[in-house]
Amino acid sequence: MNKNKRPVRSSQLITTWGIGSIQSFPNDDSFMLLGLDAWNFMYNKMTDERRREHIIYEPRLARRLNVKSFRKPIIFDDQTDFQRALSTFMPYHRFPSWHWCPQCGQLKKLKSLSERNLKEPNEYTTCDKIFSPCKDNNEKVEMIPSRFVCICPNGHIDDFPYDWWLKKELEKQGKEIKEFKLRIIRGSYTSKIISMSIECLNNKIKVPLKDMYYIVNTNKGLMCNGKKPWLGIYSSNSKYHEECDSHMTVTYRNALNVHSKITKSSISMPASNNIFPERLISQINTSIPIIKSHPDTIDTYIDTFQEDYPQIQKSMIVSYINELLDENYSESKFRNEEYKILCSGGGSASDKLFYAEANSGYFDNKHLNKIIKSISVVHKLVETRAFVGFNRLVSGELPIISDDNDIEDLKSNLSLGNIDWLPAYQAPGEGIFINFNNEYITKWSNKKNVRERLDKLQNNYNRDSIQRGGAGMDDINPAYPLIHSFSHLLIDKLSYHAGYGASSLKEKLYVNFDTEEADSMSGLLIYTIGGGDGSMGGLCSLVDNNQLEQIIIDALLEFTWCSSDPICIDSNGQGNGLCNLASCHNCILVPETSCESFNILLDRKMLIDTFDNCGIFSDLINEELKKL
Repeated sequence: MNKNKRPVRSSQLITTWGIGSIQSFPNDDSFMLLGLDAWNFMYNKMTDERRREHIIYEPRLARRLNVKSFRKPIIFDDQTDFQRALSTFMPYHRFPSWHWCPQCGQLKKLKSLSERNLKEPNEYTTCDKIFSPCKDNNEKVEMIPSRFVCICPNGHIDDFPYDWWLKKELEKQGKEIKEFKLRIIRGSYTSKIISMSIECLNNKIKVPLKDMYYIVNTNKGLMCNGKKPWLGIYSSNSKYHEECDSHMTVTYRNALNVHSKITKSSISMPASNNIFPERLISQINTSIPIIKSHPDTIDTYIDTFQEDYPQIQKSMIVSYINELLDENYSESKFRNEEYKILCSGGGSASDKLFYAEANSGYFDNKHLNKIIKSISVVHKLVETRAFVGFNRLVSGELPIISDDNDIEDLKSNLSLGNIDWLPAYQAPGEGIFINFNNEYITKWSNKKNVRERLDKLQNNYNRDSIQRGGAGMDDINPAYPLIHSFSHLLIDKLSYHAGYGASSLKEKLYVNFDTEEADSMSGLLIYTIGGGDGSMGGLCSLVDNNQLEQIIIDALLEFTWCSSDPICIDSNGQGNGLCNLASCHNCILVPETSCESFNILLDRKMLIDTFDNCGIFSDLINEELKKL
């Protein structure tokens, strides 16, 4: 049996890391996942049968992201022939290249393809024994990756240039620059950067690193060199090199701001998948770019599809193609399609992709029935989640407001050429869909004290968005922070009842971000998919057994108080970019894997406040408190 040297679940390459990220592996190895050109090279080595195993067809998501299809990360199969398995590893590049000796502190660059072997260390990855104490013993010491990297807001990344740091000091002192032989000297009592320094044996110079962050991170030092190691762009001599006028920022290689992934997901809809065979969907998707560039070919394609699939009505094929040709396929329209079928229910128990049952008037509690219009039990769903791109230094825009230009900019950083697919994974799951009463929310949001909190939240968000280069928003939909806060409150409580950890539960908000959107949505899907905790019916059973009502009431009562109150409840801005009000890690913040909106635009007070009558559930809470 062959052992995978860099084990990682395929879904993690979409949801946790992704192209351009730095991944730490066992034995102090650090690698960067390469771009789609390298993936394509690996896919092309496969047999046709094995390549087909990796292709995912999800027409709605493909249309939203302007691609033809999706592909799973390359599956390592330890039961196949060794040479075939070897040829289909995921493509990685060693990064950072600067490594240092944990004993003597020597710094040197390792080649990207140098393999470390702890049992039989080789000269390419071990200390050169220049400095004490290594030069006085025969032990071979493996080098470990540097802690620092340089990044810029345009997505570029590079090693921290230790030699540049020393060269800068030598030029300042007017000394002749000799070949660099470097080492890091750590402090006696701490490994913090303020106690570290760089020493060069040949140039007889020792420079402290305590000013490194200040000089580089205050736009006084290092200009971006435009490097993209994940695409093979290592110098300005590359024909794909692009000039960048940003300054680099020094950070730790495993810091969160090094790689902020952007993913898009869709829930498979039963309609087209039940009516059209997968092969026909693939053929239609392939023909769309040709039809767009040559409109006169549409009749020929329709006639061909009709001949090949006579059991399908021609009008249905025409309707489906016209939908795909519609250029105005916004995020709101994309989500609205899912929202409608989640509200009404659909599919059947025998369907593989989707089965949901809607239930209006589910609750016995009159207050819940006024605020929540219906509950849908989603017995079966299939989620396709695609990796669209990433940001450095700053997080991306909220998924609900991302436009086509944002998506195309992100995709352009994944490959050198035009590749018509994106990495994705597909998994089955289950969920609970909650449809709120939009008219009741509108009436509640007209209260003066509610409007004041919404304005405060909007101003905080706009200030942060503008600082990140965004445009802000004109008028936030009151339903967005309300339903988003309710989602986090419920996820926390469901984790105690459904058999899933909070990190295994996900949210998807079907809420218009702006009040001017034409299609009005006020829905929330909380779901889980097969993976770490599996999907065993724990969510659906809570609805079927009429437990959900008491869970919601208990959650509302529990979160009327936070251990950080009164600081939390009276906050004018906290969390990421100060974009939350009454929301902290002690109350309704959830794991990053659960929240689709970066844990921002949250306010617990909109749900539970009874003092100013600001909370939408205040009547329910007051009634329940009287029972105690």
